[in-house]
Amino acid sequence: MSYRKVNGFQLKKQFRGDEDILNDLINLFIEYSQNLIDDISKAIETENGSSLKLAAHTMKGILKNLTAESASKISYELELHGLRKNFKDAHLLFVNLVDEIKIILDDLELLKSDLVLS
Repeated sequence: MSYRKVNGFQLKKQFRGDEDILNDLINLFIEYSQNLIDDISKAIETENGSSLKLAAHTMKGILKNLTAESASKISYELELHGLRKNFKDAHLLFVNLVDEIKIILDDLELLKSDLVLS
């Protein structure tokens, strides 16, 4: 199968023999990613640097574990904006992150289907 934003091959290899754990990780991201998106959005709206740093850092780590490198890099940039309390380009980065996550969610649903078929 072809995934656009996650490295499905790497994920399957990384969790070989532990597909249940991979499935749980995917389900947790699907369930809770919107909460982190909301936290990042609120931190940008209120210009709360420490909240932005924390939420973006958390998102970055999860995305790295899911091999979503591009979105992880955007999260890192948002984390730096929070650290520096620089909100100038944060909204644009946030919009890009949300667009990436929409595709990642599609990829993860497809990957879940692939796991069932394996």
